[in-house]
Amino acid sequence: MILDLHTSKPLSPLPEIGEVITRYRSIRGIRQKDLASALGISGKVLSSWETGRTRPDISMAPQICHALGISLAELYGTDDPVPGLTGHEETLLKDYRTLPDNMKHYVGKMIHELVIVSEDQHRPRRIPLLYFEHGLAAGVDAGTDFQQKGSTVWVEETPETRMADYIFPVNGDSMEPDYHEGDLVLVRKQSTKMDYGKVGAFTVGNEQYIKLFEPDGLHSLNPAFRTLTFGPDENVYLIGEVIGTISPEDIVTLDQM
Repeated sequence: MILDLHTSKPLSPLPEIGEVITRYRSIRGIRQKDLASALGISGKVLSSWETGRTRPDISMAPQICHALGISLAELYGTDDPVPGLTGHEETLLKDYRTLPDNMKHYVGKMIHELVIVSEDQHRPRRIPLLYFEHGLAAGVDAGTDFQQKGSTVWVEETPETRMADYIFPVNGDSMEPDYHEGDLVLVRKQSTKMDYGKVGAFTVGNEQYIKLFEPDGLHSLNPAFRTLTFGPDENVYLIGEVIGTISPEDIVTLDQM
């Protein structure tokens, strides 16, 4: 019986290597004769390992791990000092250690470059949008010139940002509870009239608004604010439809990329 020297309690014995080989061979769907062939041994020797009559020499461990796609820790039932290291990875590491230093340098450089390429492939794709610092009035006159205050920022590509053209901050609380002071809204440029019942960004003179478009005017969602109506001589332009919001943390400037 194996005892824990600190508690004197019996410990579970380490699994027999033969049992481990049998289990992973079955999991991988490898026939006994095929594994024996891969290891360069006879089927009789492999059968002797699996039944526990004999054990493989420790020098065979890396080869066994590689063939079964497991780590040495999994083979011997011990804690893995490098979690997730497979038998194939351990073989590569063993081969690497046999290289002269100048070759290790080139291998390390190649791996570093491959990691960079892999990271680039998995990095979220970013797209440019036009950001307007002074934003849309939601109960407060913005007093900005829509045509001249935009700057290019970069955001992660999503279905919403792909449809958007502009980003505006919201000023005021007339569009609560849906849009709050400081929220950033995504606006899709409209070349035709927007349907009633949609929230849009509008410009009147040098003022921009975020409002609900209805037949009788521009409505606020907050009932404390009046509907904006305009006479026939007043020019009201539709900037675009509000299609969503974005977090300030999602915005990246060119110098941050």
